[in-house]
Amino acid sequence: PERPSVDVLVSEKGTFKAWFYQLGENAFSFAIWFAEMLDQQATVVWMANREWPVNSRASRLYFWRGRDLALVNIDRSIVWMTARTDGTGAGMVAELQE
Repeated sequence: PERPSVDVLVSEKGTFKAWFYQLGENAFSFAIWFAEMLDQQATVVWMANREWPVNSRASRLYFWRGRDLALVNIDRSIVWMTARTDGTGAGMVAELQE
C-alpha cells in the first residue's frame, strides 16, 4: 500500500490496517489488509471500491448525513457507502476490529 502522510486505521491488536490502497497510477481503493512486515506485499482482505478506483488527491471517506460511511471521489460522486437501516447516526465513529 501507499505510505500515506496521515495515520492509517489499525485494529487494536495490530492485525489489520485500513486506508487508501494503491491499485494503479493515481487509482486507489479504500481497503483492509493484514498488517504485515514492511518488506512484504500486503494481503488485502477487503476493498470497498475495487471496480471503481478513486483519485487519491481529493477523495474522501466520511460520514454522509452523519450516519453512513461514504467514499467520495474527486468529482464528489459517491463511489461506495455503507447501508445502515437503524436510522441512528449521532456520535458515529469508525473502528477497525480484529
